Amino acid sequence: EVKYEVGKTGASKAEVKSAVKSVGNSRKKVEDKLKNSWAAQR
Repeated sequence: EVKYEVGKTGASKAEVKSAVKSVGNSRKKVEDKLKNSWAAQR
């Protein structure tokens, strides 16, 4: 799952794991969290 999200979102493994800890294991919530975090960094 982590590998899939890393490939899909371009986030690091640590970022994916942090997102899962933050929002739980819902793929949709994790992807939304990563998109928001990634957009904020740009």
